[in-house]
Amino acid sequence: MDSISSNMPQDNPDDAAFAEMKRRADMRIQAAIKNLCSKCGERPCDMARLICKECHLEWRRARYKRTYSSNKARDSHLWTKFRLSIEDYDLMFFRQGGMCAVCGKQETKIHPITGKVWPLVVDHNHETGQVRELLCNRCNVLLGRIERDREHVKRLVKYLKKHDM
Repeated sequence: MDSISSNMPQDNPDDAAFAEMKRRADMRIQAAIKNLCSKCGERPCDMARLICKECHLEWRRARYKRTYSSNKARDSHLWTKFRLSIEDYDLMFFRQGGMCAVCGKQETKIHPITGKVWPLVVDHNHETGQVRELLCNRCNVLLGRIERDREHVKRLVKYLKKHDM
């Protein structure tokens, strides 16, 4: 009678958790033998990974949602590209009064995903990497085009003066 009762599922949560863990381990072993994904057990996987591409992407998306921080990403971007800390950026922003250094206006470009206004862009010399000031997106793009082809800009100014009334 004891052998029959020991094979019956118990009401103890620890026994249920152990049974589930054993079931999953058995599924992983069978999946590895058949070269199937150890997570879903359905799709084939390569030997480099124990899970299929779809399950791996699902795991990466979930991990990204859990660990992503926009402040951390911005801090990392400012430091790696410009060697500028968030505190340095905030100080520049404060000194400029939150306005573009060229046109004197606030940024108006809206981020397509977040719906928030973009922060001012860090303008820098592309040859030396030296940080100059903060610009709005419009002025930054225009300045970038001017810097690449100054002779063309001189011809445009000459053209405008010629047709100015």
